[in-house]
Amino acid sequence: MVNGMIERDTEMNEELQKDIFRLSSIEQDTLQEILNTAMEAAATELTSLLGKHSFIKVESIVTLAEIETSSYQPAAGIRLEFSDRNVEQDNAGEVYFIMKNIDIKSMVNILLSGEAEENKDNELEKIHFSGLVEVVNPMTQAAAKALTEYFHKPVEVILGEAEAVDGIPEKAEALRFGENITVAALKLVIDNTIHMEFLMLIPLDFTKELVESALSIQEETEPERKEAQDGQQMQSKEAEVTAQEEYETPINGQVSVKPFTYQNFDEDDSNFQANNNQGNFNLILGVPLEITVEIGRTKKLIKDILDLRPGNIVELDKQAGDPVDIIVNGQLFAKGDVVVIDDNFGVRITEIVSNNNILS
Repeated sequence: MVNGMIERDTEMNEELQKDIFRLSSIEQDTLQEILNTAMEAAATELTSLLGKHSFIKVESIVTLAEIETSSYQPAAGIRLEFSDRNVEQDNAGEVYFIMKNIDIKSMVNILLSGEAEENKDNELEKIHFSGLVEVVNPMTQAAAKALTEYFHKPVEVILGEAEAVDGIPEKAEALRFGENITVAALKLVIDNTIHMEFLMLIPLDFTKELVESALSIQEETEPERKEAQDGQQMQSKEAEVTAQEEYETPINGQVSVKPFTYQNFDEDDSNFQANNNQGNFNLILGVPLEITVEIGRTKKLIKDILDLRPGNIVELDKQAGDPVDIIVNGQLFAKGDVVVIDDNFGVRITEIVSNNNILS
């Protein structure tokens, strides 16, 4: 029976895509960037929903004929409709989300109990279909907000109902997405231990529209970026020329060089100054100083910092339980442990490092 299903999938794939299209490398990279932008926001929302760190990444972008659809069965799917878009082609603003039943049951179990229970069968019940919608809905809304910022125009997503998918090629034909369908294979990792996979079927017309919109935005912003870079380079060159001119400017006349002489102070003058300095010191004891508590530091490349998104974790150079640094007036003053006092954070000082440089 399994062999029969595989043969039927293969025949349907060949029938659906006799003329296999190919996205160029630039189009594939652009589409992957768009999807990763949306999925990063979706993963952040999923992390909040499940209470477990989640990560989603686009593994590959292929055609329906190039993917082994039987490995994703049995499955369920949800139709995603992109609204408020000026699209002439039918279904050009629609995407179809497909996930294996076994992964759906694990995700819903995490949502309900916090644990991914071992599933003995792949049959979905009503609670699993409704749970899938409950999980996917906030993910797609977060993705829509991210795409709104990416495309600089409103993007809204409307979810359909979750439904069983008996065969992916048959479903693609029923959706009338056209002969050429882009398939994005994505990987979902929850809590670094639970690995899942899902597919997104995208009509070619909608794929082209997304890519063309993204490339046009890049073309519009490229002159501004180049102008900003040129401006920075010009300022840098002007600063170098100014510094060089100042350094090379000759000094009129001869330089007068005198031996350094120390001023002599008698004992009475020294006592007077000591008493006067003590009085001045007392005057500044009431000056407030800023206290900063530093739990750790790290260094990252500029490109890594620009890639940071909500939900990402930045690892510091200190281990859990290490004392934190207490900095006063920019100088390391003490070390201590973090405590909680009436719902506020505090620090219990465990070691005074130095108080000599506070007023320096």
